[in-house]
Amino acid sequence: MKYYNKLIFCFIIGLFLLLGCASKDDQWIRPLPKRIITQEQLPNANAVFLLDEESFKVIPQEEEFGLFGSFTGLHTFELKTVIVTILNKQGLRYASWETPWYYVDPEDKFGGIIEIKGRVLKPNGEIVLLKPENIYEVDITKYLKKKHIAFPGVEPGCVIQLQYIIQHRWRAKSASIRYLQYDDPVLHSHYYITLPTKWEPRYNALPVGYLEEPDIEQVAKSYGAGNTYHWYKRNIPEIEYEPFMPSLTDLIPRVTFSLYKIEGQHSRNTSNWENIGKWFYEAIQNKMNPSGKIKELAKDLTKDEKDIRVKIKNIFYWIQSNYNVGIDNTWVFQKPDETIDEGKGTSGDIACLLISMLKASDIQVEPVLISTKENGKVDQEVPTSVWFNRIIVRIPCEDSSFIWLDPAAKVGDINVLPYESQGVDAFILSKDSSHFEKTPIAGPEDNAHICEIEVSLKEDGSAAISYDITFEGEIERGKRIEYTTLKRTEWEVEAAKLCEKAVLKDYSIPDPDSLGKTFKVKADFDMRNFAVRADTMLFFSPFSLVPSKQLFPKTSRIHPVVFDYKLIKRDNINVTIPKKYKIVKIPTDFTLQSPHGRVTFKYQMNGKYVVRCEREVILDKLNVSVNEYEKLRDFYTKLCEKEMDKIILSKIIKR
Repeated sequence: MKYYNKLIFCFIIGLFLLLGCASKDDQWIRPLPKRIITQEQLPNANAVFLLDEESFKVIPQEEEFGLFGSFTGLHTFELKTVIVTILNKQGLRYASWETPWYYVDPEDKFGGIIEIKGRVLKPNGEIVLLKPENIYEVDITKYLKKKHIAFPGVEPGCVIQLQYIIQHRWRAKSASIRYLQYDDPVLHSHYYITLPTKWEPRYNALPVGYLEEPDIEQVAKSYGAGNTYHWYKRNIPEIEYEPFMPSLTDLIPRVTFSLYKIEGQHSRNTSNWENIGKWFYEAIQNKMNPSGKIKELAKDLTKDEKDIRVKIKNIFYWIQSNYNVGIDNTWVFQKPDETIDEGKGTSGDIACLLISMLKASDIQVEPVLISTKENGKVDQEVPTSVWFNRIIVRIPCEDSSFIWLDPAAKVGDINVLPYESQGVDAFILSKDSSHFEKTPIAGPEDNAHICEIEVSLKEDGSAAISYDITFEGEIERGKRIEYTTLKRTEWEVEAAKLCEKAVLKDYSIPDPDSLGKTFKVKADFDMRNFAVRADTMLFFSPFSLVPSKQLFPKTSRIHPVVFDYKLIKRDNINVTIPKKYKIVKIPTDFTLQSPHGRVTFKYQMNGKYVVRCEREVILDKLNVSVNEYEKLRDFYTKLCEKEMDKIILSKIIKR
C-alpha cells in the first residue's frame, strides 16, 4: 500500500509541475516559437537559447495527503525546460543532451527521471516528437544514472524543445549551482526555487552586480509550499573565447543556494561551514572503516614493508591503476567493498576506498574536499558542499608536512597533485575543526620539457637533425595520456611535427609498460634548407627547430590569463658546422626578466666546429590580470623575436 501511495503521489506532483504553467490548448510547459531567429540576426552565434528555465521544488517531510495517505521523507523535484534554435552545423551539438545524474536506491527504487519530453520544429513547419528509442540510460555507477537524449532529424534552422523532471532524495540534493548561460546567447533565462513553509535558502549570485535580487512570491500552501524565489536574466550574449582564459564556471552568471530549516527538528543545521565539516566527516567515517576484505587486501599490498611512504605508494598506485571514476562527486554512495566489486565509482567512492585501505595499514588520513580548477572557485559566503566536486586525501607527516594524494586522477603521483587540483580551495575535514586551505602548487622544476638536439650542417645548407626530448611532471602526464590513446601510425604523424619542415627518418617512443616519471621521445630528420646560402655565406636560426608560438596575438584582452601549471623549458642545440666554414657572427647572450617568468639565451663554441646554443624559459606565474596582459604579451613577443636571431658562417677561402 505504501508503494502504491508513492506512485500516486509522484503522478500528482508531476502533473502539478507540468500543468502549472500550461494552457488548455498546449500541454507543453512552454509553446514553440512562432518566429524563427536566423543566422543573419546573430552572425557570431552557433545557436540561440530562446528559453532556458529551471524550477526546483522541495517537498517537506511527513506531509499528509488525505485520500492518498502520507509520503514521508524530504525530497526534491527539478523541472528543466529549454528551447533552442540551431543556426549552423556547429550548433548541431545541441541535438544531443545528457541529463544531470540522479541517485537510484536499489531497495526502494526512489529517484530518477519521471518524465522526458522533446520535439523538433523543422524549417518547413513539420514537428517531430522525441520517442523512447531516442533516449538511453547510462550507468555511471551502481547507484548513479543519467539519460542520454538524441533528437532525430535535426538540421540547421530547426528548433529543439526539451523538458524533463528529476526527483531526488534529500540526501542527494540539498543545494545546487544554477548557471544562467551556455556558450551561445540566451534570450530568456529563469530560475525558480520553491521551498516548504519555514524554510529559506542562503544564496548568492555571481558575478557581483550582474543579477538583481530575486522576486519572492508567496505560493499556495498545498503540499506545504512556502515561498518561490525567482531569478531572471534576458539577452545574455555568447561567450567570447580567448587562449588560457579562466574556467567558464568562474565567468558565467550563476546562482548558488543552500537550504536550511529555520526551526524544527527534521534537519541538521548546515548553515555554516563548521557544521558542514562535521556532517561530511562523520558521513565519510561511517563509510571508510575497513572491513575484513579491505584489511586483507591492504596487508597483501604492503606485506612486511615498514616504510610508510612505500606503503602509501603501493596502495595508491594499485587503486589508481585498477579503478575508474564515473563522475567527479563528493558524495560517497558505495562502501569500499562495493567499489572493489564494481571496479568503479565516483571520485568520492574511490577516495573512500583509498582512505579505508590506508586506515587498514595504520596510516592516519585526513579527507579533503576540493573544487578543481574546471569546477571553479568556492564562494565561502554560501556554506554548502555543492561547491566541491572531488575528495582527495592528505596524510600528516612527523615533520609537520603533508603527503597529498588525488586517487581520482589517473595521471596523479605521490605528493604531486595533478594540475587541476593544485592551488585550489580545499576544505580539510575533521571532527571538530574543519577549515579552508589551498592545495600546494608544484614549482617550474617539477614540470620540465628538456630537448637535446644534435645538428650536422652540410655545405649545401641541408642538415641531419636528431631530437632527444624528455617530458617530466604535468607535461609528461599529458604525453602519457596522449601516447596511450594514439595508434602507432598516429604517433609517426606526431613525431613528424617536431620538425615540420624536415623529413622524418626514424623515431622511438617508450613502451607503454615502461612508463615512469619521465616520457622520452627520439626522432631523426633530414632537412634540406636548414641554412640559407648566399654566395659563400650560410645563415641559420638554431631555435627555429624549437619555435615558440605567439600565444597572445591580440593587443587587448577580455578575460584574465590562467595557465594550468608552472613549467620550465630547456632547449640545448649543438650545431656541428662544415669544416670548410668559419663562424662570422654568433648572437649575443640575452636575458629577459618579467613578473611572469624568465627567458635566457646563451651561445658558445665547443671546440672549433660545434656551436652550443642554449635557451631556458621559465613560467612561474599562473594568473595574469587583464591589466598585466600587455606586459605578458610583450614577454612572449620578445621571446619569439630572439628565437629568430641568426648564426652566420663564411666559407674559408684558401689563398
